[in-house]
Amino acid sequence: MSFPANAGEMRKAGYRFLEFGVCDGCNAMVEWWQTPKGLQIPINPMPATTSSARPHWAICPEVLRPWRKEAVSKKNRGGK
Repeated sequence: MSFPANAGEMRKAGYRFLEFGVCDGCNAMVEWWQTPKGLQIPINPMPATTSSARPHWAICPEVLRPWRKEAVSKKNRGGK
């Protein structure tokens, strides 16, 4: 099964938008979504004019370094 291509397909597949946040590693804006299995996943923001849903770690420069668990952490979601 491939990753949903856009927000509409994500919702149809059982994903749920949670909130906007900021990556602790690169300070990029991310959208936090909940997967159908209940896990939280950072997604690059999806403007209405594009249809490309991509997990943030696919482009985050911090991921290129040895993995840091806190690079994209839940503590920085929407200021919580």
